[in-house]
Amino acid sequence: MLTPESIIFFKDLETSLHKKEVRNSHEKVDALIADDFMEFGKSGGVYFKNDTLAGLASEQVDLAIEVSDFLVKELGDSAVLVTYKATMLDSDNVTKVTTLRSSIWQKQNENRRMMFHQGTKGKEYFLFEHRPKLPTRAQRVSPDLDSNEGWVAAGATGPLLIGSY
Repeated sequence: MLTPESIIFFKDLETSLHKKEVRNSHEKVDALIADDFMEFGKSGGVYFKNDTLAGLASEQVDLAIEVSDFLVKELGDSAVLVTYKATMLDSDNVTKVTTLRSSIWQKQNENRRMMFHQGTKGKEYFLFEHRPKLPTRAQRVSPDLDSNEGWVAAGATGPLLIGSY
């Protein structure tokens, strides 16, 4: 069960990877990301642990990232999904760039390690304002019983996929 303290713990863990002293340390990054780590970068590239370790070791930029709309969702007993909005200056030091980020942190032995990360470049978007209300019940509105589509929350106007909450 998530507590305010555990949410702070995951925010500190996630944002530690924004800090140059962590990003430039092979040992610290190696301890924070899993051996089978994979990332879908905001550039569209796919990166694995060795790519990440090599790329961050020589990085010279000290990122100033504003984190907002930070959410943590349990994915079972040993994993959580972290989502948030990251805003930072682009390389021109004038234009603000917003990225929607998500990470999966899994408990391995007694430590938490990042298994997956995705950054999606996007517009200024406020997650809390646009997040759908969690349904209390759902009803079938499509006769197609073999499809996962056609479920809607009672009183909702759009589709709700099975397992999406």
